[in-house]
Amino acid sequence: MRIPQMAIMKLRENFGDATDLFITGLDGLLEKYSHLWRLSGVQYMETVSVNLLFTCSSDLYGSCVLKAGVPNPEVATEVHSLLDNACGKYCKIWDYNISDGVLLLERIMPGATLKAVQDCNERAGIMAGIMKGLHSPYHGMHAYPTYGVWYDKLCVFFETSGRREIFEYVKAGRAIYRELRLSYHNDCLLHGDLHHENVLLNQNGGYTIVDPKGVIGDPIMETARFLLNEVETNGFGRIAGMISIMGEILEYPEKDIKLALAADCMLSCGWSADENCDDRRAAAIMPGLIRTCGNVYQFGKGAPDGLHLNA
Repeated sequence: MRIPQMAIMKLRENFGDATDLFITGLDGLLEKYSHLWRLSGVQYMETVSVNLLFTCSSDLYGSCVLKAGVPNPEVATEVHSLLDNACGKYCKIWDYNISDGVLLLERIMPGATLKAVQDCNERAGIMAGIMKGLHSPYHGMHAYPTYGVWYDKLCVFFETSGRREIFEYVKAGRAIYRELRLSYHNDCLLHGDLHHENVLLNQNGGYTIVDPKGVIGDPIMETARFLLNEVETNGFGRIAGMISIMGEILEYPEKDIKLALAADCMLSCGWSADENCDDRRAAAIMPGLIRTCGNVYQFGKGAPDGLHLNA
């Protein structure tokens, strides 16, 4: 099957040389699971995911999405997260093979993302409604990362690699997160990447959640990725009103949602800088990352000493 070059480039950015072996074996992989899961009409599907998605029909499960990617540890956390979430708001997973990096998922129709809702305040209300009652304390069998582990790994990476400026922001984000944990210390299984593209309109007029990362933390952190995407799209002009709407529905103080946003922004920017770690590409993206970190931090908490907001 022919895969667009941009999709292959996205895979290569995330998985490096392992991408070539995956693409070489893709036709065989699709043939194997088409036979095993009795699939027909397998068609490549455009997506923002770093993995490849294919629409298909299964004699066993009906209309499906086949997700395939370079095998990596996040495949297991996604599978386990879908299996462990019993709230009824996540898409169903029909079958999977972790070692091959493939999942067979329920296809959500009509499938429009939350971004299709034009009014930002309406989006905020919908997302808060989805989050309300989404989480419960996690006592499951499977191991997941925590936000603390994510921050610690990034701090070690940037400190040892000598990239001090982004290290200072990631460290500041970790400090905010630790401060939040003093008041928000429930350990629940969170989606970890709950933004517009991962919330799809379903046939009942509600929304279904897809593509979880799977991370343990307090539910207040789930508000952040959605708001971060709103910042990137709309700037800060409308964010305060959206935070007010979400805070009222979810019963969180607005100041604490802002702190979660600031903490998550620095985590997300740290990942972006990590993925673009060769010097030329890092130099190209770093000024934008620093500005984003600084502006969100200033909005969420106030600029920390020693950080350059106008870099």
